[in-house]
Amino acid sequence: MNELLEKEIRGGLSFFKEGMGKNGLVRDRYPRDKDLSSIASSGFALAAFAIGAHYHYLEEEEAKRLSLQIIDGAFRLNKEGGFFYHFYDMGSGQQKPFSELSDIDSCLFYMGLLVSANYFGGSLAEKAYRLVDEAIWPIWTSASPFLYMGKRNGRFYSFWQDYAEQLMIYVLAAGVENPDYRLGKAYYDAFARPVGSYDGLSFIHSAMNGLFVYFFSQNFIDFRHTKDGRGIDWHDNSRKAILADWSFCTQNYQGSLSYKKGWGLSACDGPDGYCGDYGCQPGMNYKSDGTIAVYCAFASLPFAPKESLRAIESYFADGSFLSPYGLIDSFNLDRAWRDDGVIGIDKGIELVGISNYLDEFIWGLLAKEKRIVEGLSALKIKKED
Repeated sequence: MNELLEKEIRGGLSFFKEGMGKNGLVRDRYPRDKDLSSIASSGFALAAFAIGAHYHYLEEEEAKRLSLQIIDGAFRLNKEGGFFYHFYDMGSGQQKPFSELSDIDSCLFYMGLLVSANYFGGSLAEKAYRLVDEAIWPIWTSASPFLYMGKRNGRFYSFWQDYAEQLMIYVLAAGVENPDYRLGKAYYDAFARPVGSYDGLSFIHSAMNGLFVYFFSQNFIDFRHTKDGRGIDWHDNSRKAILADWSFCTQNYQGSLSYKKGWGLSACDGPDGYCGDYGCQPGMNYKSDGTIAVYCAFASLPFAPKESLRAIESYFADGSFLSPYGLIDSFNLDRAWRDDGVIGIDKGIELVGISNYLDEFIWGLLAKEKRIVEGLSALKIKKED
């Protein structure tokens, strides 16, 4: 294995192991917000422990024990309709007062559960499937053709009306075990799919065009060599978007110390705090100020390996980018700023991306998962002949 990829896997595993609380909750980030857990970070921890066991960085029994700690703890968490809140308190296990009920963060947890179920099997799998199958997807529907994104203070709000990171939502909603809890294809068909281009690469993009949109769902679900009823290949779409981001940073490197160092414009910490608007053309409302998300290079490995490895080598060559858990989350050298730590969901997608690059581990593990297979079939996303 590439030495640098091994370092990052080991760093991520250490973050998830050391960041787990008594309730099985996993920290959202390090070193700040020590009492804050995100359910998505817990989901990525489940994926990380399976990855650690697969590559023999964790003993299988230890990985299983840690995974069960998260899964057993999840049964004690407050939720609604089988869905989890975005943030919980590490100590009390109660949802944070500011936290919303979140379908996408719940989905990231469900994906981790499915990874655990398929890797470990047995009674752990039975528990994991119980949590996934409790999700009553119709609670997110409304009079509009779109699904809601969140619920806070008793009210649903915002819609998945544009292309973003939500592909996994439609797949899981269409393939959940209980037919009464499923959603049909109409919600997948409804969201907007604007096409733009940069440097000769044409693809469906989000409003801000941050890279996380292109590899969160696509690193769990293998969309390679598939097309839906409109002829869309979501894997190839991600490949083009990632290469366009690389091209944007490469072409705008003059006068930017950040873009000389690497590429990857996506939601991350920035000099002025966390920002979800980082992106590039052809995004409509993107922000490009020299802040680069380090995790993008690792998560992009299965889509653009040459460009990703070059950036990873550049980051590791700079000692100021190192943290106790591998590389830092982000940097902006144009403002002489480096992040002070790491974020759980970003470490998690790094490990998933690395595993798919090395031997298609996560893709292969979930390729025969009934809930995903049936979900893709219901959405008419099929392998090409």
